[in-house]
Amino acid sequence: MASRSTRQARSTLSALLRCQKPRHILNDKTLPQVLAIGQAAPAGGFAKLGTVDEELDSLESILAPAVPMIRMIGESATRSQSLRAIHSSPWVHLACHGKQDVTGPLKSCFAMSDGPLTLLDIIRTPSESVQCSEFAFLSACHTAVGDRTAPHEVVHLAAAMQFAGFRGVVGTMWAVDDGVVVNMVSAFYEALLEISPKGLDSEHAALALNTAAKRVDKNIVPLEQRIVFIHIGI
Repeated sequence: MASRSTRQARSTLSALLRCQKPRHILNDKTLPQVLAIGQAAPAGGFAKLGTVDEELDSLESILAPAVPMIRMIGESATRSQSLRAIHSSPWVHLACHGKQDVTGPLKSCFAMSDGPLTLLDIIRTPSESVQCSEFAFLSACHTAVGDRTAPHEVVHLAAAMQFAGFRGVVGTMWAVDDGVVVNMVSAFYEALLEISPKGLDSEHAALALNTAAKRVDKNIVPLEQRIVFIHIGI
């Protein structure tokens, strides 16, 4: 991001099998909340992000009134609270700093108010505790990079979310520009709602991401920021 490809990434067989469970499409009959975690000023010396609130405001306006959204921001977005909320929410949107640890991939993390929420923290939670996890959008840097010395190993934050039970995940291959990310995020959710008019349907996420990359203003969002996002899962 503050310094915050639409292509299908490889997933592990076990993660895909874990996704074969009853689906929960958000519609006007079942309205589970979309969890939006925003952390603009985390612990650990990260630069402050200036557009997190704008991103969540845009997301809420797009989802309303059909799909309710709950925010977890600022001091309330701690490691433990965020982890607990992620593992009890079917739809998750994360707007924060992401960090890929090249020397220890399991230490890759999302930066929260009291420290790092690591990849290891996410995958430690037993999959049985995850109820109806559907989709996660990771609006943060380096969430789908992995270990360049072991390219055949899927060890990154997006894969951790899928391992934790999310059927589909959007992650990033490199740094996301905090100044323009709201444009891609807004275009993605607008496209997703258009493609699945009866409610948010994660099976249309890859198509929505591709549509968003084509739809955003090319004069505002440079090519590298239109293709930084990838979709993994089903």
